[in-house]
Amino acid sequence: MHNFTARKSPCGLSLRCFLCVRTSLLLILTGLTFSTLAIAEMLSANPSTDATIFSGGGVNGTGGLFVGTNGLGDQRRALLSFDLSAIPAGAVITDVSLTLTIENAQGPVTGSLHRLLKDWAEGDQGGTGQGGGMPSQPTGGNDVSWTLTGLGPSWTSAGGDFIAGASDTESIPFNGTVTFSGDGMESDLQAWVNEPSGNFGWIILGSPNNSQVRKLASRESGSGQPQLSVTYQTAIDTQDDIDVTGVTDISGDGVPDVAGLSQQMADRPRVRYYSGANRQRFDQVNYLSNAWAAVAAATVADGNQDGVRNDPAVAVLGRNIATNKLFVQVRMAEGGAAIAGFSVLSAAWTPVDVVVIDDANGDGVSNDTAIGVLGVNPAGSSRRHNLVQVRRLSTPTSVLNNVYFANAGWTPLAAGTVHRSGRSPLLAMLAEKAGTRQILVQARVLSDASLQRNSFFLNNAWRARDLAILTDTNGNSVFNDASYMVLAVNPGNGKNVVQIRRPGGTLVKNIFVLNENWQARRIARSDDISGNQFEELGVLANKISDGAALIQLKDFATATTTVNIFP
Repeated sequence: MHNFTARKSPCGLSLRCFLCVRTSLLLILTGLTFSTLAIAEMLSANPSTDATIFSGGGVNGTGGLFVGTNGLGDQRRALLSFDLSAIPAGAVITDVSLTLTIENAQGPVTGSLHRLLKDWAEGDQGGTGQGGGMPSQPTGGNDVSWTLTGLGPSWTSAGGDFIAGASDTESIPFNGTVTFSGDGMESDLQAWVNEPSGNFGWIILGSPNNSQVRKLASRESGSGQPQLSVTYQTAIDTQDDIDVTGVTDISGDGVPDVAGLSQQMADRPRVRYYSGANRQRFDQVNYLSNAWAAVAAATVADGNQDGVRNDPAVAVLGRNIATNKLFVQVRMAEGGAAIAGFSVLSAAWTPVDVVVIDDANGDGVSNDTAIGVLGVNPAGSSRRHNLVQVRRLSTPTSVLNNVYFANAGWTPLAAGTVHRSGRSPLLAMLAEKAGTRQILVQARVLSDASLQRNSFFLNNAWRARDLAILTDTNGNSVFNDASYMVLAVNPGNGKNVVQIRRPGGTLVKNIFVLNENWQARRIARSDDISGNQFEELGVLANKISDGAALIQLKDFATATTTVNIFP
């Protein structure tokens, strides 16, 4: 995330309005980056149909679900399907889990969940409580069985037609619940949303050779019915704002101003400047051309590199719509004069964030600014998947350093910098691990890319959104006690939280922001506004109902709201 540095910055608020990585990569590739916004929603559902099929014959549409193999070698397989019509066309699936309740058990069972390839019918016959089925129906019956779908035709393969590769595999315990989840199930749901006619549900296979069976609650059970939870994002039309970053007072009203990166469809990117006092726009600077899609912006505190942070510039990262080439253009905030323009990475990389390092050599003077671009290479090797490429503003044709972060199992979300007096600054990357949803901030030294430390945040109920650096945690104006601020949302209850931790992992506090009607997108730090010597945190959010934008600033010490800005 931009130029969050361990020093007192005159730049004020700095934050980026861009989509979370899973959705942003999709929209970038389709050229929709600058005109849509993803809003997260959640669906919870019980099965619309469920049943058990038996290799030894019999049907069970209305009884419990059974998974495993009995002592005679007869297999039991559970089938479940769900009505997903409430998820709109075009939605992007971001999380899926299926929770099942164990009603009875004999021994250890491993369950593998597979996507079904043919439609089937539940029927109205129930089996025995011990896992037996009612007698098999004749050809043309309406109960699914080991050989028949219940809709007339037979399975192509006895035991059900399904994708051989499991969407997820879990050990089913003796009691309690078991939850299936992961990327494979997300792919299944996405396929069903994209093509609803192919939604035939899942089949759960048990261990074929261990003579153990699990009984699971079905949709007809009095309690503990199977529960599917789906988090998805829908794209809605919104304002053309892409990014917001703070600058020093260039309007002359004595209050830091705000620069907003925006772009309308088929138009060029532009940075619009708003008075920090009255929130009115007073200037506009054009960037690049309409061949470029704006990705992100960040403020350069010392635009003319004279060591005094009173002449800000704004760096805009763009992606060429036709070639995927990435380019950074830097223009002075006052007057719009171009001071640098350079290519970064290659077309193989998808841009995620841009960050400004005001003091790249760590000598405490801002006349050695560097700019880093965080990108992800889907085709890269495991350890060369997530990269921040850093170039000096004075010599942008040369790469200062390529800093690789956590491997391909981690999805990059944002970047930030921590300045250290007399030492090389740190680059920090916020990432989320696929499958387990762990939230990580990994810090590496700019000069040699060595790992400084890993810090973990929240739990897997939360989805990380953004990272900012609090430069003066204790408010003593020394700026030697930085903390990470991670913004996250909880799809289950709609809450937005900022968790603040020291780089060593010690929890400082949790600050809940906005309410469930707003979805927080980005976070930033700002200089003291309330006059108590503590910094502010700024959160950019969008209203779930209509996408309206809000920038809310809160005092770090008291968590009270100091400013609401409606762009």
